[in-house]
Amino acid sequence: MPSKREQAFIEGAQTQTKQAVSNPSDNLDPNAPRKYKGVAIPFNKYEFDRLDAAVVASGMGKNAFIREALEAACKKALK
Repeated sequence: MPSKREQAFIEGAQTQTKQAVSNPSDNLDPNAPRKYKGVAIPFNKYEFDRLDAAVVASGMGKNAFIREALEAACKKALK
């Protein structure tokens, strides 16, 4: 049986999840701090060299380049 502290955490998480599912647009802020999730992406040499070349050509950093590419792909997929 979970402790009172664990039960409170579980209930809080369930409430947040219900709110996010019921009002997904209320939780979207493109300028929100980047503390929500992190992703580790393993690359092979070919992919990483292509990323490096694209980053140099664009003058952007790797993270900014990946974020911009992700945003473009999401806009295309979610039309």
